[in-house]
Amino acid sequence: MNDKNLHIDNNIKENQIDDFFENTEVVYNKSADDVWNQLELQIETTTTKRINLPLIWSSAAALIILLFGLVLFLKLYTKTVQTVAGEQIVHNLPDESEINLYAGSSISYHPYWWFVSRELNFEGEAFFSITKGSNFTIVSQKGTVEILGTSFNILSRNNNYNVACYTGKVRVTSNNNSQVILTPDYQAKIADNGTISVSKFDSKISNKKMLKNMLSFTSVPLIEVLEEVERQFDVKIYSNISSEFIYTGHFSSNRNVMEVIDLLCKPFGLKVEKISTKEYRLK
Repeated sequence: MNDKNLHIDNNIKENQIDDFFENTEVVYNKSADDVWNQLELQIETTTTKRINLPLIWSSAAALIILLFGLVLFLKLYTKTVQTVAGEQIVHNLPDESEINLYAGSSISYHPYWWFVSRELNFEGEAFFSITKGSNFTIVSQKGTVEILGTSFNILSRNNNYNVACYTGKVRVTSNNNSQVILTPDYQAKIADNGTISVSKFDSKISNKKMLKNMLSFTSVPLIEVLEEVERQFDVKIYSNISSEFIYTGHFSSNRNVMEVIDLLCKPFGLKVEKISTKEYRLK
């Protein structure tokens, strides 16, 4: 090696090296006990850090439970819309589908889960205008209606269940799994035993805006028509008429109730007497 900066003094004697180490004192101000205490503290800290590791998993599990609870809330939260006697409203669903809800009717659905599953429960009578999209299901006591972009009317009261298709297609399913597919101008009625009958109906009034204010009946007992008038106009009609009187026709719910009752009674030779603003008698 040729290094000009390297200098080794070969003249240092061995006894001088020994003297150097004997007279040199290494300063270290910690005792053996201090060293052991510090070592134990480091071990405890390391152990504590290892024990805290499961807390991360616990936090993750808590987050998963929270998310599950949120999803469950979104899926189960229910919105209910009801109408009373004499009331008729238009309700818009989250997808802009429109329901014209007649008096004494109700719907319930899950608004926060709507775009996952378009399904609602319904009883009463309503006219539906459904926005195109995923399958749309309406569940009632006596049957189920499935549609995909259409307009139709459903009557589901007590033992009566009738679906009238105005546009598009609807599939009607009874509780015994009988099924029919309706096209425009056809209606389906579900009997008490679950069988479905299909018939053509008069859909001269095809304008959706006009239908919202119309009451339409096809081969319906007059007694039931009068019950619907009571419901729509919030009145009481006293009568003792034959159950054999069958009515087919439609009329505007915007008309005066006296005019409506008189219109219903004339074909059957009946007369209407006004008792008060809320009470009428047929004779």
